[in-house]
Amino acid sequence: MSRPRTAARLIASRLLASRLLASRLLAPRPLASRPLVAIVALVLGGAVACEPADKSADTAGINDSGGQDDGSLQGDGGGGGEGAADCSGLKTVLWVGETGDTSDHPLVMAAAALGIQSPPVLNDEDDLAEALSAGDVGLLVIDAPTNYPQAEGPATLLAAREAGLRMIAGGMDLHRDPGTWGPIFGVRGVDGWDMRPITQATGAPTDLFAGPAAFPAPLDSPSSPYAVNHHVLTPFEEAGGGATAVLATFDGPDSGEAAILTTFDGQVLVNGTFAANYPYVDGDEDGQSDAMELYINEIAYMGACGGAAAR
Repeated sequence: MSRPRTAARLIASRLLASRLLASRLLAPRPLASRPLVAIVALVLGGAVACEPADKSADTAGINDSGGQDDGSLQGDGGGGGEGAADCSGLKTVLWVGETGDTSDHPLVMAAAALGIQSPPVLNDEDDLAEALSAGDVGLLVIDAPTNYPQAEGPATLLAAREAGLRMIAGGMDLHRDPGTWGPIFGVRGVDGWDMRPITQATGAPTDLFAGPAAFPAPLDSPSSPYAVNHHVLTPFEEAGGGATAVLATFDGPDSGEAAILTTFDGQVLVNGTFAANYPYVDGDEDGQSDAMELYINEIAYMGACGGAAAR
C-alpha cells in the first residue's frame, strides 16, 4: 500500500510543508472575512456553482479514466479505481469549521471533484437544521477542529442520525464532552497534541488510501496549528452503536489505536483528525492534498458512489 520514498525527499517535503503552513498562519486576514462557522449545503441538480475561478488549476489531472479533464473524478470507464467516481446524485451537506474563505478547503474541493455542486455558504445552526430538514439529504460531513455545532446543533445532529442519515465527522471536542458527542457519533475520543502517522488498519473493510483518489500511506504532517491534533477513538458503548469497524490506525496497521472508524453498523464514519492538520501534504506529488484525497475516498465510500471504495 505504501510507496517508497527516500529520506531526502521526505525531509524536503516536510520542510516545504512547514514553511507553507507558517506563511499561511502569519498572513493577516480581515475580521470581516472570519465567520463563526461555515455550513455548505450542497444541493444537487441546481444551476448555481460556487467554484473559484482557478479551481480547474487546483484539481486538474486527477481524472485518469478518460472522462472530463476538469478536475472531477467522473470517468467514462465505469469501473473502480482512481478516476471512476461520480457522486453528483448524492445530496450532501458540509459543515466546515474553518474560518475565512472555504473555497480551497480540502473537504469542499473533494465534494467538487466528485461532481457535487455547492450553492452559497450558510453560517449558523438554524441553517444546518433547515438544510437537514429539506429532505433527501444522503450524507452530512463535518470537519470542525473549532466552530463546531454547540447550541442546538447536537440535538439536530442526534435527530438526524437517529433518522438514518449517514455522517462523516472529524475534529469536534470529543474528549471534552463524550456525553454529548458519544450518542451522536458512537465514539469516545482520547485527545493528543502530537501528529501521528495514519495507515490502513489490518482487516479494514475498505482501503481509504486506494479509492477513487489514490495516495500513499502513511498520512502524516510535520506540524499543526492546533493544540489538540488527534483523537484515539473507541466505541461509545452506552449509545448502542451497533457494529464498529476500524478503517485506519495511528502508528502502524496493528497498533490497535483507531484513527478512523465506522459506528452504528456503518452509518457513521468518524475521523480522529481533521483536514487542517494536512493543508500542504501531498505524498505522491500529484498536485492534490492528501486531506482532499482522503475526503474523496470517504465520501465515495459512505455515499456508495465511488468505484473501488464504494460500500
